[in-house]
Amino acid sequence: MSKLPSEFKGKGLPEPDGEVTIEEITPEKLAGMQAQQMAKMKAVADLAKSNLGKFDLPKNARYLHYSLSGLPEPYESLDTNRLTLAHFCIQSLSILKDGRLFDVVKGREVRERMIKWIYNLKVTQKVGETTIEGFCGGTFMGNPFNDVFLPTGTPPSTPTSVHLAMTYCALLTLLTLGDDLSHVNAQDIMEGVKGLQNLDREGDGILYGSFKSHCEG
Repeated sequence: MSKLPSEFKGKGLPEPDGEVTIEEITPEKLAGMQAQQMAKMKAVADLAKSNLGKFDLPKNARYLHYSLSGLPEPYESLDTNRLTLAHFCIQSLSILKDGRLFDVVKGREVRERMIKWIYNLKVTQKVGETTIEGFCGGTFMGNPFNDVFLPTGTPPSTPTSVHLAMTYCALLTLLTLGDDLSHVNAQDIMEGVKGLQNLDREGDGILYGSFKSHCEG
């Protein structure tokens, strides 16, 4: 051990109590420090490797329930597509076999509330002479919530548009929640999907595989 070099004194640094020393670094000590650092890095790598593939099911389920109960702040801009987020959360909980939602008895009330919420997003439109049915992405239009199932064909109180992707999410999520789709008019749904199919050129009468997301484009 050696004293702190004199050139560090009087440089505006606080004077330490007692004698301050610095350790001389010999090649042997440097090699030992390097070996110690390598051992620490290996321990961290081994820990990461041992945790690889482990899945914290309860923690993931809690996050999904949290996301269902309210839109997390980072996703507030997706309010118009809230049904999509609900779809992914519910499908994930189904894969996890989450008892809070999918237990036959314990999850019944929660499932029924979710089913009613989805049906409140149902939209019926007149496009020309054709009635189409589908779903919109969320309650952003301010429609009042109805705690009873509306009859098929009931128009929304606030004008909105059938959305193709939201209709897909709604139907699949309803089935996952155990709904029998008895409140859906299958023919009007099909008319809605058909009405969103694009023509190659205006008026050529040829239907192709691409679709508009909603009637407005």
